[in-house]
Amino acid sequence: MKKHRIIESLGRGAEWASHGLNRRLQRLADRAPRAHLALTTLLALGGYVWLLALPFAAAYFSIRTLVLAQEGGGAWLYAHAGLALAFGIGTWAIVRLRFKDPEGVLLTREEAPRLFRQIELIRRKLHAAPIHKVHVTERFGVELVRLPRNGLPVTYENHLLIGYPALACLSQGQLKALIAGRIGEISVHNMGVTAWLCQLRQTWVAYRVAWAGRRSPLALVMRFFFERYAPFYSRISAPLVNGREFRRDQYALQAVPDETLAGCLTMEVVVERFLDDYYWPKVYRSAEKAPQPRFRAYTNLGLVFARKFKGRNPQLWVREAFTREPDPAGGPGLRERLEAIGFGEPVAPAVPRRTAAEALLGEAECTLSGRLDARWMAREQENWVMRYQRGQSARGKLQRLRKLAEEGRLRGKQAMEYAALTKKYGTEEEARAAYERILELNPDDAR
Repeated sequence: MKKHRIIESLGRGAEWASHGLNRRLQRLADRAPRAHLALTTLLALGGYVWLLALPFAAAYFSIRTLVLAQEGGGAWLYAHAGLALAFGIGTWAIVRLRFKDPEGVLLTREEAPRLFRQIELIRRKLHAAPIHKVHVTERFGVELVRLPRNGLPVTYENHLLIGYPALACLSQGQLKALIAGRIGEISVHNMGVTAWLCQLRQTWVAYRVAWAGRRSPLALVMRFFFERYAPFYSRISAPLVNGREFRRDQYALQAVPDETLAGCLTMEVVVERFLDDYYWPKVYRSAEKAPQPRFRAYTNLGLVFARKFKGRNPQLWVREAFTREPDPAGGPGLRERLEAIGFGEPVAPAVPRRTAAEALLGEAECTLSGRLDARWMAREQENWVMRYQRGQSARGKLQRLRKLAEEGRLRGKQAMEYAALTKKYGTEEEARAAYERILELNPDDAR
């Protein structure tokens, strides 16, 4: 017990120290932004030095080997030649390093020509770098991932990740705003030092992941370095990320009207709350009734979202998000972002007459949602069976407790467990009746 308390105290101490470092970094960025920018730049250059040390060493010792060969260097010649060979092999291993593509279904231009045409129009309008690959993911939102083409972070491949829930629930204009906000980050007009430092947060994490599965001596050294360097760099550069949402909104305004962007910000809140509070909990609760998924989660997503919109929840979700105080650690809230683009009140959320998926995917929509459903079902199969087994066990326990309740033999913990299970698996009337019955049987229990 004493050992457990010591470990717990050490964990809390590390957490407090981490929060303290984050606060000090934020204060430094607020009071001396140039000093913080210089510190982050030096740290970023350290990553480049680490990666380029082998190529430079290989070049140096190769040149020295040639010089010594002309001078008849003897033993030194063989030593330099050996070092040149060793560093050359290491350099070749770095150059041959490849990064795994982001998760998601890779979409081709032939499958969705209208979507690719939309992306290209946005890219040209913002004077941004090319988008090399488009992936459709299972998560809501749009993200841009830049991965080095090889182990030397000189040339990059840009991946645009579009969440299928955004395609199924937003309008074409709203999705265009999201895409423009991300593509604007690689515009030639916005690629300053700060943007470069922010993008390196993603790059160093990619190196950490790429070296993690390798077991060569070089890989062990690289993994040891990036397992420490990537998190440290992310922490030091964290203050630079503040304000990213405001910058993304300004990029979006270059591609869509302000009313469209305001509607997009409102709908982001609605869709995220719909997915987190209603849709996915309901999908996973159905696992307690069937051993196999019977519901096509992505194929039916847009239909369920449109039907759910008939209630009052969307307006309540928007009002809650608009009145919520902003979290300094979580970025600006809905009110701050709307005020930054000139809107004092949120735009009323509305189901699009034609979703982005219908407008931009066409016939590929059914195929794409089917592929996502297949991936989701394959991944969730084991967990689904476990939920089903737990659900059946709980229902069986409820039947046994119900019998005890009918016999008037429920007491204490069993009584409360019966009420909780009835509330979860029964109707509201059954749950209310269960609590009233418990009060009758246990009038002295304050719970």
